[in-house]
Amino acid sequence: MSRILSITFLLLSLTICLHAQQKVSVYFPFGSAELSDTAKQTLNTIPVIRIADLSGHTDTTGPAVYNIQLAAARLKAVSIYLKRLYPRTTFRMHNEGESAPVDIVDSLNRCVVISWQTNTDNPASTKQTVAKGADSRQLVVEASDADSPDELESVDSNGTGGTTDSLHPNETLVKKFALQNILFEPDRPILTPPSVYIVEQTAKQLSQYKGYSFEVRGHVNFTANLKVEPGTPPFELSVDRAKLVKHLLVQYGLPADRITARGMGNSELIYPYPQNLEEKLKNMRVEVLIYKPKKK
Repeated sequence: MSRILSITFLLLSLTICLHAQQKVSVYFPFGSAELSDTAKQTLNTIPVIRIADLSGHTDTTGPAVYNIQLAAARLKAVSIYLKRLYPRTTFRMHNEGESAPVDIVDSLNRCVVISWQTNTDNPASTKQTVAKGADSRQLVVEASDADSPDELESVDSNGTGGTTDSLHPNETLVKKFALQNILFEPDRPILTPPSVYIVEQTAKQLSQYKGYSFEVRGHVNFTANLKVEPGTPPFELSVDRAKLVKHLLVQYGLPADRITARGMGNSELIYPYPQNLEEKLKNMRVEVLIYKPKKK
């Protein structure tokens, strides 16, 4: 009997070990997203796996929105390096910024943590889901997506070209377009790493408009029967997302005094009652409006 119990305990221990989570961390200098030789050596020790989770972190120095961008850059650096080593591995990236410290010593939070299960029999999941009637999604992104962004769709504003509004009385709206495939973390003003790259490409596009001004508008996916008024959390979410995109555009070289950020809540839903994922994503968007000064 004791022998049977011993064998059972051994098998149970082996099962636990086979499903144990493994993790390593790579560290960065202050304000940097460049991989050191030591960091690369650490990444080289990771075994061949099918799925890994990458979480990007920063210390608490500087604005939180800047730290989100810095964590995204660190995630991108690590994922690109690992993708070259293991092209068939799916890397799920989580931008924590300064919000989820991994150590009480602040300088040790300048890192990316890579974790995986030793049992890798489960296939990678690449599904996207959006909670019904809410601005929520769970996203799994492969690292290769960060290197080849989708084309930005530039659309002249339908029926609004050449018009003005109360916030831009001395300017004329000449173009309006939505940033395609901009993805935020669920109910948070945090962009996924590939989305940060898309904003960078948008900044290059907008830099061609010398002397023009820009307005960034954030929208959320709350159905038309739900009132999203200024001051409510959903409305402020649309404001914060617009502010984040503005901050990134400035970081990528556009003049801050030429950009305004504006939250729209759910006041301009493309689909008042979305029926599928595609319709929800079109409601949950960020738009850029380009204004030209009026001739005096």
